[in-house]
Amino acid sequence: MKSILRLSSASVATLIVSTFAPCATADTTGTWQSLSYSFPDSYGVTSGMNLLADGSILVQSTDTNLPVGSYPNKWWRLRPNTVGSYVSGNWGQPTWMISDRWFFSSQVLSDGRLYVAGGEYGGGSDDAEVYNPLTNIWTALPAPGLNMRDANSETLADGRVLQAMPDSSTDEKQVAIFDPVTNTFAAGPACLGSHRETSWVKLRDGSILMLDVNTTASERYIPELGEWVADAKVPVELFDQNSEIGGAMLLPDGRALVIGATSTSAYYTPSTTGVTGSMGSWVAGPVLPTGLDANGAMSALGATDAPIAMLPNGNILMVLSPIGITGEEFRYPSYFFEFNTSTNTFTAINAPQGGTSDPTRYCYQWNMLCLPDGNVLVAAARSQTLWVYQPSGTALEAAKPTITGMTRDSSGVITLSGTQFNGINVGACYGDDWQTNTNFPIVRLTNAAGNVTYCRTYEWSTFDVQTGADIVTTKVAVSTSLASGAYSMELIANGIASDPWLYFIPSSACQADRSLDGVIDGQDLSIILNGWGVVNQFTARADLDGNGIVDGVDLSKILAAWGSCSP
Repeated sequence: MKSILRLSSASVATLIVSTFAPCATADTTGTWQSLSYSFPDSYGVTSGMNLLADGSILVQSTDTNLPVGSYPNKWWRLRPNTVGSYVSGNWGQPTWMISDRWFFSSQVLSDGRLYVAGGEYGGGSDDAEVYNPLTNIWTALPAPGLNMRDANSETLADGRVLQAMPDSSTDEKQVAIFDPVTNTFAAGPACLGSHRETSWVKLRDGSILMLDVNTTASERYIPELGEWVADAKVPVELFDQNSEIGGAMLLPDGRALVIGATSTSAYYTPSTTGVTGSMGSWVAGPVLPTGLDANGAMSALGATDAPIAMLPNGNILMVLSPIGITGEEFRYPSYFFEFNTSTNTFTAINAPQGGTSDPTRYCYQWNMLCLPDGNVLVAAARSQTLWVYQPSGTALEAAKPTITGMTRDSSGVITLSGTQFNGINVGACYGDDWQTNTNFPIVRLTNAAGNVTYCRTYEWSTFDVQTGADIVTTKVAVSTSLASGAYSMELIANGIASDPWLYFIPSSACQADRSLDGVIDGQDLSIILNGWGVVNQFTARADLDGNGIVDGVDLSKILAAWGSCSP
């Protein structure tokens, strides 16, 4: 349960904080940059954010002008500018949610809609709704039957949503499953322990790992069995005295990392027996850094409800605060770190607005979202300023998506096939209160002038992560308003882009003009002959009928249209 921060200007002015944390010194760390345009609502953000399948971002607004007991239902939508920059992006306002809610479950569905459910605060704690970006309409869903405060959620491989329903009047173990095809909830298997305030993490086998609140017991939801099974005990206490815990993240090597609210962390390693539902193992992770509290006293730091995000380079960006004490559950300041899971070292970085820490905010007031450009969007509750963290280094090769094929059916629908379209984890995690998953494909087109267009993806074949060499697919909607010409097409998962694939848009009046010079001649014939066979990332313009193969059909279209045309 989170309190609402209210500090006077005098308190802010007199609060002086410095820090010391026993961390490694990195050669390079990332940099912060604030968005060029302030958040439009003068009351600032709630810190709730979601990436949509067309590359735009929904950010929820705070509104302290609401009646007592009411919470926000207002959103704003951020779109990147013409060169793909979110820092210089533009704000617009979609329609408002039906229910007011704050700190709630959310997932992007495979048809592109945004699902939201419950809320720690507000009138929507026992209901759910979906937002359709194509129609700009929110639609209420049938009530699942229990409240969803401090409730996690996760999308299963087939697109259904596993939704925790920790109703305080019951045993806090109930789970529902939302089906986006029928827009209905069905009762799911109850957890073995309470899932209130817990962090969930999707593992590479599709199972969902969680810790039972205020215990060292862990369990997993096994999709093949349709039930939760007991797993190994955690060797350290990760929940604090107020039941808080930090984020949990699947790592590139298949382990999971959980950040505690008690200055501790733990690693989980799945079983290698191959037996469905078999237990994994836990070991203690590194002790979290220390820092000065608001009174200048040294304190252990922890994640008392706080976000983490995996950077393309494999490090984890996190924010920590002094651990809670009796009578003071949440404490400031907030400290930011990059954590290297290979060396188990923390590197202290400045706060977004500068300085070694943010002296006026608790760590739970922050949230993080992985952007398609490889950066991380960071928001703080009630701030009109949002920041982008730009990491250093190169992207992990193991996390890189690969496009292996592109086809277009008779109605013009494009399907991309390839590997790792869903990334190696969900991208960012906030424990139980926000879900900011980005483990779905984003498609970006760039023309010769450097102008960027994001295309809407939908009907992803899976939500599983770390799919390795398995072939996965997504459909792509390309705007009909794009100019003819050659484009570089990249598929992105959690900010890591594939190698570019050539995407060609012919003139509508001259479909056979592959060289775009207004004449069907030897140049166009040469493009067909040089691209003969199965289309790859370099030969897409030779595929006139879009079936993924350059063959006699494409050659005959060139010959039939030979001569001048009107582009």
